[in-house]
Amino acid sequence: MSSALCAQDLLKRFRNAPVLDGLNLDVPEASVFGLIGPNGAGKTTTIKILMNIIKATSGRAEVLGVDSRHLGPSDLEHIGYVSENQEMPEWTTVEYFLAYLALARPPSSSPRMTWPTSKASPATSAILTVDVCNSPRR
Repeated sequence: MSSALCAQDLLKRFRNAPVLDGLNLDVPEASVFGLIGPNGAGKTTTIKILMNIIKATSGRAEVLGVDSRHLGPSDLEHIGYVSENQEMPEWTTVEYFLAYLALARPPSSSPRMTWPTSKASPATSAILTVDVCNSPRR
């Protein structure tokens, strides 16, 4: 199985202070993954490097098989990112929110979604399977 995200020996320094120091990461395609850690651990810095928003001091990062330093508009069509502090009104259901987000996606790239069939509590109602269409490999 190929990697959705891959980082090798990522180093990022701000004013000679290491924020990332030799980060290695390999996230297989079709997996669920989260970056969790205390403030200042380098989570946002890692995502910004993966998205080519900032440059790593050294190391290598790939997203969907593409060197993150060379991500283009067609690559970004296959990437979704949800940052911290997202708030929705309490009345919003998972189904409503996903339908709302689907409006922003081109019809040809809409994911297939499978909802849990059993009665689910609010805590488990967010669990779903998303089969995102394959992205072009380079």
